[in-house]
Amino acid sequence: MKKFFIYFVPILFVASSFIIMTSGSWLKEPFRSDDDLAAYVENIESNVREENWEDANKEYNRARKAWELIKIRIQYSVEREDIVAINEALFRVEGGIEAHDSQAILSEIYYFYGLWREVG
Repeated sequence: MKKFFIYFVPILFVASSFIIMTSGSWLKEPFRSDDDLAAYVENIESNVREENWEDANKEYNRARKAWELIKIRIQYSVEREDIVAINEALFRVEGGIEAHDSQAILSEIYYFYGLWREVG
C-alpha cells in the first residue's frame, strides 16, 4: 500500500498540473450566455463602426464583466502578461468609447483579437 501512494501521488500531481497548464484554450470559451467576451467585443466593433456610442458602452460593460469571469478561470493556465495585455486593451477601448475615437477603438479591438487568438 505504501508503494502505491509513493507512485500514485506524484503521478496524480503531475497529471493534474499538466491538465491545468494546458487548459487555457477551452477555459476561455463561454460556459454561459453572459461570459462570451469575443461576441461582446465584436458587438463593440460593430457599434463603433456605426458610431452608436451608447450601445458600444453597454457592450463594453458586458465585456468587462465577462472578462472578470474568464480571468478567474484562466489565471493558472495563461501567462500573466497576456492577462495584463487584455486588461490594457479593454481599458483603452473604454477610453476610446468615452472620447468617441473610433480609430483608437478599432486598433485596440484588433489588438485584442490577436491576443485572444494567442491565449491558450
